[in-house]
Amino acid sequence: MVLCHGGSGTTYGALAAGLPIVFVPMFADQRTNAQLISVAGAGVVVDVGSKSEPGFRAIAGMDVPRIRAAVTEVLAKSSYALAAKLLLKRSVRPARRVTVWKNCSLVE
Repeated sequence: MVLCHGGSGTTYGALAAGLPIVFVPMFADQRTNAQLISVAGAGVVVDVGSKSEPGFRAIAGMDVPRIRAAVTEVLAKSSYALAAKLLLKRSVRPARRVTVWKNCSLVE
């Protein structure tokens, strides 16, 4: 299980390892990444900070219990790990096909 803000690097790294993710998005692409993985069943999104704050959101003390609960849920329910592994399987196949196709076209 990975706990992160949902930046592309950590998100793709966790998926490449087949690990579920608990997201605490703060700004930029993090919310979009978190929502996509959450909808796929491989993660949970924890909203932090005040919704009235524009842009960046900071973690407050009152957010900690919700983050802890999300981590506990992801570790306790095997469905998150299974969904993460399924995303890994789905993401590897097309890349292998492209590599094989590329290698064949170079030989021909």
